[in-house]
Amino acid sequence: MTTSDQPVLFDTITTASGHRFGRATLNAPASLHALSLAMVDLLDPQLKAWADDPQVAGVILDATGDKAFCAGGDVVGLCHAIRALPAGEVPPIAHDFFEREYRLDHRIHTYPKPFVCWGHG
Repeated sequence: MTTSDQPVLFDTITTASGHRFGRATLNAPASLHALSLAMVDLLDPQLKAWADDPQVAGVILDATGDKAFCAGGDVVGLCHAIRALPAGEVPPIAHDFFEREYRLDHRIHTYPKPFVCWGHG
């Protein structure tokens, strides 16, 4: 896997039987890989594609670096968006983030293939 500016990196690992494992690598070490909306929007369609692909036997989710696996949702980014608006207003990104991030959580929770999270830190 090559280093990239993309917040999530994707590749596949081919097994001896010819099947593949999809590999998604969180790549936002400065935020301890906190899930941003951009990361969610990259992960969800790729996980769906791997679920629908009969040659993919399972998925591995890991992260770059050795400091953290995933700090959860990007609450810092959401906080900045909320503070940028007048009191009482909800930024569209907050609605979008929670709708799509919870959809991703559900996809992972109900994934039809083995799903391994490989983390430390």
